[in-house]
Parts: sequence; C-alpha cells; structure tokens
Amino acid sequence: MKKSSRRYKRPLGTRWVAHQSDALEAFLHNLDLLLGYLNNQIADPYNTTMKKETPRLEGVLASCSDTITLIFQCVKVDLLKLIRPTSLVLESVSILLPEAITTIGVTLKKVKKLMRKLNENGVDALRDESLFPTLKNDFLPSLDFDEESISLGRSTRKDPAYTGVTTFAGYTLNRGNLENALSKVYDDVMLVLPALELALDKRLSFLANDPILSSAAVLLETTAYQNRDEEDMVQPCEVLAEHFRQSLEANGYVQQRLSHEITILHDHITKFLPNVPPQKCWQQIFQLKDRLNIHNIVQLVEIGIVLPISNAEVERVFSPFAKVMRRDRLALKNDTQEAILRVRNDNDFSKRRYDRAVNMFMTEFPNGDIMQEKRRLAGYKPHKKKLTRKKSPKLVPLTDSDTDDTDYDSSSERHVIEDEEEEMESSINLSDISSDDAEWTSSSD
Repeated sequence: MKKSSRRYKRPLGTRWVAHQSDALEAFLHNLDLLLGYLNNQIADPYNTTMKKETPRLEGVLASCSDTITLIFQCVKVDLLKLIRPTSLVLESVSILLPEAITTIGVTLKKVKKLMRKLNENGVDALRDESLFPTLKNDFLPSLDFDEESISLGRSTRKDPAYTGVTTFAGYTLNRGNLENALSKVYDDVMLVLPALELALDKRLSFLANDPILSSAAVLLETTAYQNRDEEDMVQPCEVLAEHFRQSLEANGYVQQRLSHEITILHDHITKFLPNVPPQKCWQQIFQLKDRLNIHNIVQLVEIGIVLPISNAEVERVFSPFAKVMRRDRLALKNDTQEAILRVRNDNDFSKRRYDRAVNMFMTEFPNGDIMQEKRRLAGYKPHKKKLTRKKSPKLVPLTDSDTDDTDYDSSSERHVIEDEEEEMESSINLSDISSDDAEWTSSSD
C-alpha cells in the first residue's frame, strides 16, 4: 500500500514477484470483508478491546478505501503477472541460461507492446480487458458511482475534481472521482514501464553480449539444433574450451576430438530428440555419453549448466536460514545448520538417496544411539558410580543336634512381648507430659 511499491527496482528477483502477486490477489479478493471488518470495529461503541487501536484502524481503513491506491493495486497485479515468468524460470528450470534468455526476451516484447497500446489509447487502455483483466473484470464492476450524494470526509471535500461518492461493495471510498483516479494511475504506469523496459533490456544485453554466456546458451539450446548447422556450434564450443582450458585439461580434455563429437551430438539430437526440452534432452545425453563416446563436449555442457547468471540460488539459502536460526536455536553448531539447510533446500530427495542416507547413518552409528556413538568417537568415557551394597548374612545350615534342642513354645513368646511393653511404659519420662496434663494431675491430687 506504500507509494514506494510503485517502482519495480528488481524485475529479476527470486520469488518476490510471485509472492507479491499472490498477496495482492488475496487482498483484492477479500477487500469487501476487510472493509466491513474495519468499519464494524470502528463504529462499535461497546468494543473496549479495540478502543485504543481506533486511530490505527482508521488509518488502515483510509488506505484500503483510497480509490487511486486500489486501482493501482489492480494494475500492479496485471503487471506482476506480465513479468512473473522471469522470476519463476530461475526456480523451476535447472538449465537456466537458454531459458532465461528466451523468457527475458519474450517479456521485453510484451512490455514494449503494452507501452505502445498505452501511448495509442491513453487512459482508455486501462479499461482494456486484454491488457488489464484484473482491473476490468474484478474491480470496476464492483464500483457504484453516485453523483447526488454528499461528500464524506475532509480529503473528499478538498478534492476540486470531486463530483460524487464512489462505493465498493456498499462501502464509501475516498477520492471517489473515477476518471481522476484512472488518470493519476495512468501517469504512474507510464513512469514504471520505461524503467522496467530498461532493466529487462540491460539484463538481456548482458546475457547476449557476454561471449561465455552466449556461447553456453547456443550449446545448451537443443531445440534450436534443427535450425543450426554443425559449423555454427564449433565456434561457441571453442570459446568455452579456451576460457576453461586449465580445468578441462586437468580432467583429460582432448581438443582434437571436439569437431567429431559435435557431429555425433548434433546428429543424435536432431534425429532422436528433436522436440525434447533441453533439461530432459541433456539428461538422456549424459546417460548415453559412454555409448556415444562424447566425453569432451559433455564437459563443456556441464560447465555451461553451472555458469552463474543470477544470485537466486544464494538468496534462496538465506530465506530458510532465517527460519532455522531462531533465538531459541542459537546454540546450533555450524555442521548442524549446514545439515538442516541441505535437507530443507533439497527438493528432489528420492528414495534412492534416502536409502543411501540411512545406510550411511547406520554405518556410522550401528546401534542407533547418536549421542553415545558421538561420545565414543570423541574419546568420552563416562564416570561409573560404585554402588555400595550391604552384604547379606551367610546362612549357616542347622545340624540335627540344633533342631533337637530347639523347643518352640507360644506361651513363652507371649511373655516376651508383655515384658517389652512394660519396659517401654517405664521408660516414659514425666517431662514428656504436657503442661495441661500436669495441671490436671495436680488438681486431681
């Protein structure tokens, strides 16, 4: 809702385009519910809980009821949908270079076409369903304009172009002149699109004019092999080989076999994989590299795939890292943090890799007790406490003579118990008697 959000400073980010587009669509879809909630909370005289928040709620209501802001948010949703592929290509495609160049080029053409339509039709282009469907289909039909109603609010009375009240789903909007609002939004859009075109053109020129990136793109774009001859691929491969000569020679690269392997690769792709996407095509080529004997050119392909064309992968690591390193988890070691981030960022955790991880775990910790094995590997020896046990008396077996002399008498046992009770009574001291008992004894005497 801020004014600064009208400038697209980074049209080639990682996921912010998709996230912001989804958030704005949800906001516009639930706008009537939001306006109803804010009006009810402010107007309720018995709502003591939200009484302190009334100024803040009024500010939010003023922002959500501004006609110019709402129209611009609808236009912004359509513009974000226009450049959304440039953001998603960095997330959904593994072979980035050819897909990024193609996507940026297509988006740049769409932006130029949109600017041409706006220059030709002016403000009426905002009502075009093919250009701005969200504004035309979702927002404008819900508006109700009443010219005879009186103005409500200071901001409305100060507007010299105000001629009535605009309502959305029965709720009054600020700055209700629709034509004035569309005109201001049109001026803002005409400032945004040139900056967006310049950013896309600059990025496309960087990718196309860089000799390394452009050569890698020609090599990786398998769908264009039918329109290219074998000679067209020799120069890009030689550029890559010359730039990465030391790394290639360390891995057994042979320059003399390059032209022969280019012929084999070109024939195989044009005959058997003509319409296969680059990502799946190269997956099959990697599986057949031993059979086709094209190890040298496969090394060039691997270099082209891993060439960094964006900082998207680096920025994606920091997003889950903020969720991992919370205040209550600051004691995590670096190894533990790295392990958690690897698991969170690995979207293709297949069953084969899962079984391998389990086997590695059971090899390192065969008993399954992680803490015990870690302590054992670190040389930790727990201190064992010595338990003192009472020695049980030894049982002496009775002889026949002992059993004969023993004569058990129940009457004698009864006399022993009575003697013990008499001794306990005689051992009681008069000092143990309470003061009340002593007074009662003296009075009775």
